[in-house]
Amino acid sequence: MSLDHEQIQELIADESDIDVSELCEAAKFGLPHSLRGSVWKILLQMAKINPYDEINIHKLQTEWKEIVQQIEEGAVEEDTLKRIRMQTKRYLRSYSKSNLNKETNYAESIEIVVAAHLQWNFESKYQPGLVNLALPFVFCLSNDYEAFFCFESLLILLEERDGVIGVTETLALFMMLFRELYPELAIYFEEEDINQNDWAMSWLKWLLSKELPIDCVSRLWDTYFSSDVGIGLHIYVCLAIIDVWTDELIELEDVELTGFLQHLPPMNMDMIIRKAYNIRGKTIARDLI
Repeated sequence: MSLDHEQIQELIADESDIDVSELCEAAKFGLPHSLRGSVWKILLQMAKINPYDEINIHKLQTEWKEIVQQIEEGAVEEDTLKRIRMQTKRYLRSYSKSNLNKETNYAESIEIVVAAHLQWNFESKYQPGLVNLALPFVFCLSNDYEAFFCFESLLILLEERDGVIGVTETLALFMMLFRELYPELAIYFEEEDINQNDWAMSWLKWLLSKELPIDCVSRLWDTYFSSDVGIGLHIYVCLAIIDVWTDELIELEDVELTGFLQHLPPMNMDMIIRKAYNIRGKTIARDLI
């Protein structure tokens, strides 16, 4: 059921007695931007820690300050920080005409969140896609430490997903379903020499955070963080986008086609999500997976 701002505010007003199942049901249908960060903290449990427990909040803040101090003291290599900074600038440049608050220093927050991840997870290596994943949290949460711990929670979910079926296997499954469900378009992609690694890998690995406008990504993640299917719905969301834009895609050629796939236009995410559930049901019914 879709709830308005006041109804969702009421659901989270009593921090000691939040009906998470009811909140999940409401979040599936989309959250108002002003409450999105507050609800995401609850749904993601900020790295499995109660975000409303004062002791845990103090613990998180202390831990965050220690991480930031370590970064300031040179714990993360300068070359890595420079790469994060460059990718952040390139990424935010594409949002120059969006509704991002021009008064907010998103770049600084993204840089510190990604650097903190690398410091907190010594075995993790920098990848440009981390910058893309960080922006929705920086966009929706007012504090960097909250953005960081929610960011970590999402990465845990992605690690769990990839532990069940790896990224390469997920890509193979997606391409199999793409060819099965949209054979004409799949053949056209082959004729135009469209490499799956130039678009599909990023779509799947980074949850469309690079390709979609920020509002579309945020709406999509409302459903991922609240539904039983979770990010398991993502592969079907990708297929739903293909479904919706098939007529336009088949009219594009080569560079234009790749460019469209790498920079998707705004779209009705409620419709995309509904279509994704329908595609998921059809693939299961046809025993395609």
